[in-house]
Amino acid sequence: SRRPRTVRTCVSNFYPLRSLVPARDGGDIVYLHFHRCHFYDETGWWLRPRYETELKRLVFESLRRDCPYWRDVLRLLGVECLEFGGDTAGGFSRGVPAVGTAGPIEVGATDLYEARVDGSWAPCRVLSEQGGTAQVVLYEAGTFWSEGLGRSDGHTVGTEDIRPRQWEVCRGEELRVPDGDTLRICAGGGLRVMSRGSERGEAAGKVVVGRRALLKVDIGADVEHEGTIAIQCGVVQRPGAGEHAYFVELESSSTVLVELRDGRFGVEPEEQ
Repeated sequence: SRRPRTVRTCVSNFYPLRSLVPARDGGDIVYLHFHRCHFYDETGWWLRPRYETELKRLVFESLRRDCPYWRDVLRLLGVECLEFGGDTAGGFSRGVPAVGTAGPIEVGATDLYEARVDGSWAPCRVLSEQGGTAQVVLYEAGTFWSEGLGRSDGHTVGTEDIRPRQWEVCRGEELRVPDGDTLRICAGGGLRVMSRGSERGEAAGKVVVGRRALLKVDIGADVEHEGTIAIQCGVVQRPGAGEHAYFVELESSSTVLVELRDGRFGVEPEEQ
């Protein structure tokens, strides 16, 4: 019997980007950042690449409209905006933001600082600070205070041995923000998420922010995101399948340096 023809649609252009880049006199240099998009619901059902583009658009627009920390997601990705393009999203920036200096120590804050004890840095919670010294509680690297892992109290350190926390997510690793917690990267703090490796099976580092977790990236934070961020958005109606809560994964794929002149990107028409 004759095999039925498969109908599929795919949107893969980024014409809105050109209108969103503010015009300046003469030429201008901008960075175009592209991210692979993956979509799946809370049951683990993945939307196939190149299919169900309109549903993906609804999910993406729901995320952009309803996510309470969308501006922080853009800072994490290093872009001023992010536009839907089917299985890819695109945004632009004008360069690498400057890294700020740390502010005064926030006594009692969690997941913001590290302390140096016996030559090694470990996450800490500052209990008190006076006269250049501080009382801290250490806990396990790569974890959040709420998880209660590896706590060790009774440490006194100089304030010069306390710094904003430096997060690192290596290839194949996953940093999952617990429900009710906030992953905050403050000024002077850092987050490095590694890209996928050249070898097959070397997955990129991933940051997962659930529906009841938050993300906050302060101005002046040092972020080097080349991996994946997974964000749960609101409930979206899936045709014929009812309502589902969806995750959107954004994986950094490429960055292109282009010249913007007279409102047009300085690349060949077939590359636009």
